[in-house]
Amino acid sequence: MESVAKSYPKAIALPFIFTPTPVIGLSHEALYKKIVQGNDPETERRVIDEIIEVLTTPQEIKKPEPAPTTVEETPEDVLRPDTEDNLQQLFYDRGWTDGLPIILPTEERVEKMLTGTKRSPDEEVSQAYDHDHHEMIKYTVRDIAIYAVMAGAKPEYLPVILAIASMGQSSIAPSTTAFGSMLLVNGPIRNELGMNSGIGAFSPINQANSVIGRAWTLMSICWGYAKVKRTIWSSQGCNELYNNMCVAENEERSVWSPFHVDKGYKPEESVVSTFRGWAVVNSICCAANRSLAEEDVCRKLLENRPY
Repeated sequence: MESVAKSYPKAIALPFIFTPTPVIGLSHEALYKKIVQGNDPETERRVIDEIIEVLTTPQEIKKPEPAPTTVEETPEDVLRPDTEDNLQQLFYDRGWTDGLPIILPTEERVEKMLTGTKRSPDEEVSQAYDHDHHEMIKYTVRDIAIYAVMAGAKPEYLPVILAIASMGQSSIAPSTTAFGSMLLVNGPIRNELGMNSGIGAFSPINQANSVIGRAWTLMSICWGYAKVKRTIWSSQGCNELYNNMCVAENEERSVWSPFHVDKGYKPEESVVSTFRGWAVVNSICCAANRSLAEEDVCRKLLENRPY
């Protein structure tokens, strides 16, 4: 676990101690049994013994590492000519895809994608921390356009994808639990792109919803958030992450004010909001046997409050 601790920008003084999973939702008796009698899956030692040892033994205080250096990303501009199948496999082997086929980002396709924005291709959009080299990597408009091409986006989708990228947030959570992410698009751009906010809004039937959401995942993967046992430790994962439940709000038929208006934006402004939470149905809520009126569920989701 030392390699995990060192992979973060700030050094961690105390060691990691893992408990047998799962632990969430267990009774006090079951949880006590796991902690007192259970073994750390990494060391095979009793969890309680490790905790006592850490708390009663002097620990080495690690000096903070220097602040990470921000560098420009320097990817290969041109790959060697090869077959479509071989290039698809190369992108996957290098950890650049979600396992599904992509649109290969040729120079012509990237240039066409860039016509969807007036921003300079070299303008910085966001930064991500490289856990392998301990550096902050800058990502430009051109970089994000590459991910947009890979996801299958149209040039007119690029402004939304750039807005998502500017947040610098990964759609992939490292938690043990099956956390998913969600994108909500408000404002005029919803209708300009033909996004679905009606029947089957979360279903895989709309191009804009599908590829905009997928672009966020491809960005997160290329930013390094999907490295197993390094930046992702989820024991379950979540298939919602393939397109992150990307949806537009049905403002015209809603009985409430649009979500972005509630957050202080003007109705005529186009806004993208991100959310993260457990899977739509999980064992905790089922076990609690709670039921809420449909309208109350929607309102609480919009207000980002727990049930």
